[in-house]
Amino acid sequence: MGSRPEQRPLGDSHRVDNPHPEFRMARPPTAGKPQADGDNDDRLPHPLEALLPNHLHELIGKLQAWSDVLDRREAELNSRVALFEHRQRTYRMREQSQSFVLEEQERSLQRQHQALRDDLRRLAVGNIQVPM
Repeated sequence: MGSRPEQRPLGDSHRVDNPHPEFRMARPPTAGKPQADGDNDDRLPHPLEALLPNHLHELIGKLQAWSDVLDRREAELNSRVALFEHRQRTYRMREQSQSFVLEEQERSLQRQHQALRDDLRRLAVGNIQVPM
């Protein structure tokens, strides 16, 4: 009879397909891992490495464009805030001025009203002489 492959239960590390190829690019050695001079000579450069400088320039351009847009928007916001604060100060000064004028008019009317009451009392008592 034919031999059957051994049946193992499926676990976390069981693969059905072949391992995926690694697309890691060659990197310079890090400070913690010394690398011999001849270790990297036989390795071929990754085909995508040629695109990195262009990609880098595109990213730098986009970041600078975003920075310019943000600077412009910040300047617009600052000018709007300054205009708002100027209008707020102007309104507050106008309101205080009008409030002062109204309070002064109210005091003047109260004095006139009191003077009329005093005149009316004197007239009722007969102490005032009405010019004819």
